[in-house]
Amino acid sequence: MPKGSTGSARRKVGVFLPWYCQCLSSRSEGFDPAAYGTTFAAVEAELHGIRADARLLVGIDCIAESYALIGLGWLVWPLRLRATRPAWQHLYRWFARNRYRASRLLGYGCADGVCMPGRR
Repeated sequence: MPKGSTGSARRKVGVFLPWYCQCLSSRSEGFDPAAYGTTFAAVEAELHGIRADARLLVGIDCIAESYALIGLGWLVWPLRLRATRPAWQHLYRWFARNRYRASRLLGYGCADGVCMPGRR
């Protein structure tokens, strides 16, 4: 937990996005994935997040936690079901490997590390 926070502080998740996103980037100066027990390659391969309690979230766990924190957990409840979880993990990993191709098919283009609709 951040210095000065209490155990009853609001839940938060910091999400590490791959280098192409200008939001919170894994390629930001001073970012060291080893401090979180991971690598640049892993962060760029799948979505990663860190909870306020320092627990690392990867892939569908990060998605489910993030949606729950903004009040949209009901949209991702299938990700938490034990019976369907392996299928969702497999599907997410496939999507993560093919996200650039999927973005192009959806009309997104990238320039200078920023992807936007309509850009080819």
